[in-house]
Amino acid sequence: VAFRADMDALPMTEATGCPWTSRQAGLMHGCGHDGHTAWAVAVAAALCATRDFAGTAMIIIQPGEEGWAGARKMIEDGLFTRWKVDEVYAGHCAPELKAGQFGLTAGFMTSAASLFHIDVTGVGGHGARPHKGSDPVVASAELILALQTVVSRSIDPMHPAVVTVASIHGGSENGVSVIPDSVRVSGTTRCLYPADCDVIENRIGEICHGLALTTGTVMKLTYVRMYPPLSNAESQRQAAGAVLSELVGKDNVDMDNPASMGAEDFSFMCNEKPGVYIRVGVRDKDHTANLHNPHYDFNDAVLERTSVAFALLIKRRLDALEGSDK
Repeated sequence: VAFRADMDALPMTEATGCPWTSRQAGLMHGCGHDGHTAWAVAVAAALCATRDFAGTAMIIIQPGEEGWAGARKMIEDGLFTRWKVDEVYAGHCAPELKAGQFGLTAGFMTSAASLFHIDVTGVGGHGARPHKGSDPVVASAELILALQTVVSRSIDPMHPAVVTVASIHGGSENGVSVIPDSVRVSGTTRCLYPADCDVIENRIGEICHGLALTTGTVMKLTYVRMYPPLSNAESQRQAAGAVLSELVGKDNVDMDNPASMGAEDFSFMCNEKPGVYIRVGVRDKDHTANLHNPHYDFNDAVLERTSVAFALLIKRRLDALEGSDK
């Protein structure tokens, strides 16, 4: 049984004011991965101290979760072929849950994530004579609006999906009478159902093709599928829920924790082995900031209980697998 923790920081400047504030400008643990690594080390220490379990426990400290698909790279490097793994578990701090609470989601838990860049190339010129060129700024404006129809008109309304344009770059604020030659439009897409990923990518491509014709520009789409959706294995989810309920009480274990349109590369591991991703509550009066916020500070008070919970979960799953002659 494997237990995975991620370890990477974010390109943010910390504003917590804590004595342990990051000393690296522009880098901070704004997603709690320092806490994840800490509880993984504590789990390893507890298991090593007792050795009271069947089989083999593996602790995975994974780099590159924040956009670099470190889980996929570890799998490609032989993570599950060099070592025998039957099940895999992981946890993530959750500011939306109170400290002492846990959340387990049935089925799809986090969405697939893709990124896109659309390079819109026209013919630049003087702002006073736009008819002499092909304006990529106006074309990009039409493009951004058209992209908002992908989900609303091409995806089943019962299927969660998002298309977000988060960046547009072109021209210069000091060159207000200069129509640029090109504009880059960038963003992200999210969905829970794999078939919808195909629809979204295809529709964005079709929109680019059609608008390029009508605006007299060239629109080049670069579309990168980053992470697949993460789906919890139901048998393992129920087993984890039973262990957590034993420790903290059923009222503190949300077995119907809602899915998120965030993305997580633990999904690559769950596609290879039955797995469960567990949300760990960290909110109290002194820890209210959301993830990816410069004021986020991991709540160290949850470390002991969470480490005990994960160590017991690993022991119970190893004993159960040994008993089933897995």
